[in-house]
Amino acid sequence: MIRRNRVDAESLATAIGSKFLVDPEFSIIFNGSALALLDLDTVNSARLVIEGLGEIEITEINPQASDRTTNLRGLTWWVQSRMVGSPSWDGLENAGAILDGRSAVAKRLSYVIKADLLKPHVKADWTGFHATEESNKVMKLAREHVIRRLEVHLAEGRATRKREALNETAVAIQDLAPLSRRVVGEFTEAVLAKCPSISQGDLTKAVAVFANMEKARTKYDLLAEIATCSPDDI
Repeated sequence: MIRRNRVDAESLATAIGSKFLVDPEFSIIFNGSALALLDLDTVNSARLVIEGLGEIEITEINPQASDRTTNLRGLTWWVQSRMVGSPSWDGLENAGAILDGRSAVAKRLSYVIKADLLKPHVKADWTGFHATEESNKVMKLAREHVIRRLEVHLAEGRATRKREALNETAVAIQDLAPLSRRVVGEFTEAVLAKCPSISQGDLTKAVAVFANMEKARTKYDLLAEIATCSPDDI
């Protein structure tokens, strides 16, 4: 019998369910009861009405803990309680590289899209959907919803990483004028937005280098202004 370091039942159910329940063919029995996707405390569901077609349901699973890989993470399509294709982040590449497969968000989040209305458009081998006007419309709207949700998570992560980088480079920043400090902050945000997979160590180094460059620039600008002054201005 395990007496120490035991995991409580709710945490264990979440850890198991959030990873494997994206595949409807998995049957998970926990403490004698079948575990369902919506039983988890880490899900957030939304319904989207597709004009002229019907309704789909998108469930976000956010267990707060990252896996080492993106296996069974990403977007999973369900049609009549059967998975179509495999979970992946495919289709989001054109959104400004919003997700890098190595990022913590990509290794944590999953989205299950229940779209029974697409049954006529499923390929015979269930590896995907036929590229029809209807299926393209549904997939486009579903991905737009997911992108909006991802932006929320990514913004939260960027804010934390920005704060940590600025704290770690406080010595280089402390002598800067308020305007220059703001410029350094904007630079940090831009790096995180364009390079989401940059390590925290490299981010801190980049911010420190930029802060020192900003410090040198402002000193040069001051010297240039002094050089243009006439004796009467001093």
